[in-house]
Amino acid sequence: MEARALYFAGLELGSERRTQIVCLKYFSQENKIFLDSFHDGKEIFLKEIEPDLGLIQFFNEHKIQSLGVDAPLSLPPCIECKLICPGIGNCKVSSVQWMQREYESYNQGKKNKTPIPYGQRPVDLLLKSRWKNSYVDQESGLSANRAPLAARMTYLKKHIAVQKLIEVNPRLSVVDLAHNFRISDREIRRYRSLEFGIESRARILEELTKQSSWAPHLFLYNSELSKIIENISIFDALICALMAVYDHANLLEEMPFSSDWGSVAKVKPVKKTMRIEEFY
Repeated sequence: MEARALYFAGLELGSERRTQIVCLKYFSQENKIFLDSFHDGKEIFLKEIEPDLGLIQFFNEHKIQSLGVDAPLSLPPCIECKLICPGIGNCKVSSVQWMQREYESYNQGKKNKTPIPYGQRPVDLLLKSRWKNSYVDQESGLSANRAPLAARMTYLKKHIAVQKLIEVNPRLSVVDLAHNFRISDREIRRYRSLEFGIESRARILEELTKQSSWAPHLFLYNSELSKIIENISIFDALICALMAVYDHANLLEEMPFSSDWGSVAKVKPVKKTMRIEEFY
């Protein structure tokens, strides 16, 4: 009997030139992942009608288990709140109260101890507090760069027929993967640079495609590797798709708050003893 594959996808959302989709096939019994296909904005966007209609048609025609997206999938608490506002300091909404406690806990000694729940989400604050990392982009969900993506995803979520959507911060995912695979800080620092990016992405993928006891084995052919290494948007889309598989395989961390407030993919850390056994 032929093994049944589950299909996962990653979406790097942007302009026609920058938008990329990577589709993966996951064989859960064998614990193996294979690349299924690449797609770019020029292929998918329907400029004559409306660009994003092409994305909607693509995902509705493909049986995708989960879709990892490099874009905000939730909005700040104040945006959708219909209560009479008493002010941030007097707010009784649980997500805003969590943000206040988190902000005060990680910003002791600073004059301003008030989060901005009309411009920040709990997820954004999490990346600036207990999950803070110098390599991770800490832009808020409604920053100048991210707000247009948040608006597009708010629209697309209503029309895309996939079983699950997962917000991914590719930088965070690469840092987490680096802790579990043999990926140095040097490669994390350089993998997005114009001068050294291709070389560093090649080394990262070399490690990600090695067999591990803690994660599904990712298989990539040389022709696929070349395409991913040369284009940072395709690389990010691959990471998004990989996080969708990891979520299905229960390899992502639980959020320290209600999932209704939003979430972001964060890979569970591997025990040091396991890493030592694998490396020697």
